[in-house]
Amino acid sequence: MAEKINENLIIQLLKHQQRAAVRAAVTASVAAAKAKREALQQTLNSKAQELQDYAKNTYSTNITDGLEGQAADAAKDYLSQMPKPELTSPIKS
Repeated sequence: MAEKINENLIIQLLKHQQRAAVRAAVTASVAAAKAKREALQQTLNSKAQELQDYAKNTYSTNITDGLEGQAADAAKDYLSQMPKPELTSPIKS
């Protein structure tokens, strides 16, 4: 009878340890995913700004060099009003 009780206690202790290990692994995974998400979002913000700058400056200058008159002015005006792209990380938090 005492052996059965000891065996049940050991089994319960092992289950508790296993649950704690699983919780720790999940917590570590979630933390790693959040860190990757934040790093990726910073990169995406930087790239979105680069795209906006390219459209407003480089592309605008290049396209207006090939156009004349009102077409050049319209293209330059349109490109200068391009909004910053909304790039969001596909990694969910």
